[in-house]
Amino acid sequence: MKYRSDIDGLRALAVLSVVLFHFGFPGFYGGYVGVDIFFVISGYLISGIIIDEAESGKFSVVEFYRRRIIRIFPALFAMLVIVALVGSYVLLPDELLDLGGQILGASFFYSNAYFFKTANYFGGDAHAKFLLHTWSLSVEEQFYIVWPFLLVLFHKNRTISKKGIAAVFVISCILLSQYLVSIDQSFAFYMMPARIWEFGVGAVAVYVARGNKLDDRTSVFLGLVGLLAILIPVKMYNEQVVFPGFSALPPCIGTACILATNGRGFASKFISNDIFTFFGKISYSLYLWHWPVVVFASVFYFHELNLVGKVVLFVISVVLGYLSWRFVEQPVRVSAKKINAKLAFKSAGLLFAFSLLAVLVVNQDSGLKWRFDGRQNRIATYISYHGDEKYREGSCFVVQKGESFDAKRCLSISDKKKNILIIGDSHAAHLWPGFKEKFSDYNILQATHTGCRPLIDNRKHGDCEEFYNVFLHDWLKSNKVDILIMAGRWARQDMSILPATINEYKKYTDKLILIGPVPQYVSSLPRLLVWKGDEAVLNTSMLKDAIFLDPQMANIAEKRGVSYISPISLWCKNGKCLTEIDNVPVQFDYGHYTVEGSIEFAGMLNSIL
Repeated sequence: MKYRSDIDGLRALAVLSVVLFHFGFPGFYGGYVGVDIFFVISGYLISGIIIDEAESGKFSVVEFYRRRIIRIFPALFAMLVIVALVGSYVLLPDELLDLGGQILGASFFYSNAYFFKTANYFGGDAHAKFLLHTWSLSVEEQFYIVWPFLLVLFHKNRTISKKGIAAVFVISCILLSQYLVSIDQSFAFYMMPARIWEFGVGAVAVYVARGNKLDDRTSVFLGLVGLLAILIPVKMYNEQVVFPGFSALPPCIGTACILATNGRGFASKFISNDIFTFFGKISYSLYLWHWPVVVFASVFYFHELNLVGKVVLFVISVVLGYLSWRFVEQPVRVSAKKINAKLAFKSAGLLFAFSLLAVLVVNQDSGLKWRFDGRQNRIATYISYHGDEKYREGSCFVVQKGESFDAKRCLSISDKKKNILIIGDSHAAHLWPGFKEKFSDYNILQATHTGCRPLIDNRKHGDCEEFYNVFLHDWLKSNKVDILIMAGRWARQDMSILPATINEYKKYTDKLILIGPVPQYVSSLPRLLVWKGDEAVLNTSMLKDAIFLDPQMANIAEKRGVSYISPISLWCKNGKCLTEIDNVPVQFDYGHYTVEGSIEFAGMLNSIL
């Protein structure tokens, strides 16, 4: 296909959206849609190439995969080698073992399935997984396995309407994607069946672009609509949006609109400038390298990133992306004609062999434990701590979409004991082990849902709104409790609605207790204790937001006449926080309690309750 600078411009929009989202720049909270833009572009380019070759009788499966290997493998291999070396130094043993699995997944292109089983893309644990971003490469490679054969068969049939069949296929797959989102959003996010329609949209754009000669006015209109359909989700979406499904339609259709203009119109010309085309050319390498930079900063730079720090990391990513493009991608492309299929497939074999070797190496001494002393290795095991299980996941603590809340078990009122009800998100759920241990004279009730702070907020939507509406209307209003405890991972935006929330909950209890933010860290506490020791943790690695919110929440509670508990004040005395008990960290990640931490905290509350 003829080179189009606006396609490089679209690649720039895609990669910059993703990168700036991952670095946490304001205004790019929906930047994850950049991956969907990439999928549509790939569908457009690959479909166009296959259609051209099929119609001329020159299509070759072997040649197709030779080109894919030359395009994808060299830069990927270089990144994997460096990540394996860096990971062998900065990762804790269990994380290093996991990195071996990630390398296998990235090399054999099943990392989307691997991360579906092991990682929440938007969760905090994702920031310790160097190769999380390769899930999208796996989806794309799986598309390359299926799509050429479907498209060639499709084009052999001269009697059917190609546009019509393509449209029916895409619409059917969109509906499938929406259905999959409704039953398992994580599966839909990672797996190819829920994403293939996005590549199909790119294929439809090929037929539109070739079958209709658009006039200038239509091209301008389509381009502008397309650009807005991309930029608005980048700006307005966030991690709470149910995605992909119908929510992925705007960026995908927007990308297709720009592709269908054949490079004409204001939008195409705007994204064809030198800056956009530069980022478009290095987009693949930039995408490969930016996420390892994010992870390295997360696991080894133990300070909260400010705007300057984010800019520095962005620049480092661009430099690494450029170097990879200039010295890995470009030389291979220049020599592409000299690389026959046999040599290309042998080179692919090297990647597979490397991945197997990397797994063998990291499995030595169970993740190269010899790097640490006995105490460090004991603490390091808590990096793999399964807190959700301790918090009654699947019954009183709803974690996954589709899990049911067991009200019969978790909200069983006692006539013989005073009833304490704990409500909130995971920062409420982690109170359960301690309360169960320390307050056996009380009947402890629990209504907790991951990601759902206990706020009366009509702006909320989705699972949180349903959980709290049902809870408030169907149970709490007819079951007054002796003590109601509100806890959550509070955020600054909660402060405006918190007073009204307190007023509402006060109606249903004799005593309302608001628990403030726990001490929270820029990285997992076990990692900080292994690498930095105890003293430096408080001084350099605590998140400032928690410290900022603590006095504000105390003030709100006082004005509303309810009790306030400050975990920061209880854990931290004389400029030093208690971080471990008998070589057991009190928190296993950035802020959630271990069982020991939960029991210790509950023990501090005897006088208050």
